[in-house]
Amino acid sequence: MQDFLKRELAIGDSVLMISDHSRTFKLGRIAKFTPSGTSAHVAINNYIKLQHSEQLVKVDGPDLTAYLLKK
Repeated sequence: MQDFLKRELAIGDSVLMISDHSRTFKLGRIAKFTPSGTSAHVAINNYIKLQHSEQLVKVDGPDLTAYLLKK
């Protein structure tokens, strides 16, 4: 499965997605994929959200580390 930028996604990857009602970004983690392979279950805080892969952007490396350290 690939994200919006056509990068491969794996279980445990950190991803950005747009929240449902506020049009702000949410940081989540891939929990599992659907059997069809077109969507992923994304864990955000204490809930799971089903998202199409094209609605996700994988984040990693120094950018993710800097963001998490500032929180």
